[in-house]
Formats: sequence, structure tokens, C-alpha cells
Amino acid sequence: MSFENLNPNDRVMLEAMAKERGITPEALYAEMGIVPKPIPVQAPREDIVVELGPAPAEESHPLPDIVPVPPIADAPLPPEYKEEDVAETTTTNDICMHCGWNNNNPVISVTDNDKLIFLQSFLGQKLFSKHYSIMDGKISFMFRSLTVKEIDAIYAEAFKFREQVGIRTSEDFYEFINRMRLNLQLIRFTSPNGLCALPEGLDKTTNRQAASYWQEYLEKESYTQEGQSLLQQINQYLLDKVLISENIQRIAYSLCSDFNKLTVRLEANVLNENFWKTTGLPL
Repeated sequence: MSFENLNPNDRVMLEAMAKERGITPEALYAEMGIVPKPIPVQAPREDIVVELGPAPAEESHPLPDIVPVPPIADAPLPPEYKEEDVAETTTTNDICMHCGWNNNNPVISVTDNDKLIFLQSFLGQKLFSKHYSIMDGKISFMFRSLTVKEIDAIYAEAFKFREQVGIRTSEDFYEFINRMRLNLQLIRFTSPNGLCALPEGLDKTTNRQAASYWQEYLEKESYTQEGQSLLQQINQYLLDKVLISENIQRIAYSLCSDFNKLTVRLEANVLNENFWKTTGLPL
């Protein structure tokens, strides 16, 4: 495929995909077989002759006399001025220019247990996971991180779905991606109706270390649907059997978002030795 055949929306989505994977758009184009747009090079013209005349004589201009300016006295502060007012009115950039993080969002708290579990996962090349409990333990969720191949599969599904169904806005595109992420990241759901243990991996190709996979799980539940991709079947199963109500789905979205923010903060502090000292591990 040529770069010129991509519409503006395709280019925006590909740049966002490259940013999430931490690579340049050109590297992503090369992986997907997209030929970049060539830069035309114009050959120099030999029929143009420029004749340069003699350089003009430099003119000397005397410098003006420098007159010292008296210092300006500070204007008196209003009587109602307070020092703390400055901190309240001081503004900063809302969005980080490096990572896109909204600085107005509250900072996700990190416990020593979070640090220990993350370190064990990180050093052991395992996927990080965490359990969240609400309503005095009556409802709980457990989320996991994804593999790079699972993320690639989600984006490939999103591009395919956009062509088939017609996702018209970038908001709808990322809404689809976030839903697919939630479907794979949720591995435990407990409610008064019982425990629902979900598979820990999409398939063996994208997650070799998982103990269970969605294809075998759907076959066991007699929920396979011909003509639909595996990710679409997972989505339908969760809507029918697990995240049935809008309230439960929104709560799951919110907690999964907190889990991803926690993961980002832990990753950002990998090189900060002081951050991990509270765990007592010899790092």
C-alpha cells in the first residue's frame, strides 16, 4: 500500500498506534508494508546565470549616546493580597508535552504491595495484575496487563472493524479499542451471583504464557459464533454473561483505567531507586 492512498484519518490512527508502541510512524509503515511518500528532488537549473556586482561600500553610523534609565519602583500590592493567592492562580500546562498525561488528573496512589507484585512480574517476565474490591467486598474485579501482540491484535481488529462497519470519528475508534482492552484485561469478576473466572490470554499466538485461552473457553461454554472474529465473540459473551448492566460496565471501565494508570506510574519509576526502597528489596 502506498502512503498516498491513506486518508487523513488513517494517518492519524497509525501515528497514535506508533506512539503507543514507542516507535516512529516510519517504522510502523515499514512493518505494515506501507510505502512512504517520496520527497521530490528538483534538479538544479543550469540555464540561469546570476551576475553579482561589486559589494556596496559599508557606511559607518555613529552610536547614539547611552542615557541611563532610573530603576522602576515596584508597585505596592493591594491590601487584600495574600502570598497563598499566587499559588492558587498559578497555571501550568494541563497536558504533558512528552506523554500526553492530563496533569489535572489525580495521582494514583501506589502501595508497597503494588510495588512488590509489579517487581515480581517485571523481573520474572510475567504480566502484572491487581485485584479491586468494592461494595464491602460484595463485588470485585481483577485486571491484568496485555502483551504487545495482544495490543497489535486489538488495533488490527479496530482497523478491520472501521472498514466494515464505518467508524467515522477518532473518539469512536478509541472507544472500540478501550472496550477490546477491557475484554482482555478482565480475568476475574465476583458478585453475589458467584465467581466468574475468565481466560488469561487471547490465544497461544499472542500470549504464550497464559494458563487459559478464549477460544477453548468459548467452545466449552458453547458460545462460538461463526462469521465473527474471536475478539467480537469475546465482546458479545461478556455483554451477555458478565458485564450485563451499564452500571457494572462503567465501573469496570473506571477500575481498569485506574489499573492502567497505576501500571504507567510503576513503569515510569523503574529507574527511580528511592521509589522502591520502601519494599525492603536490595535493588
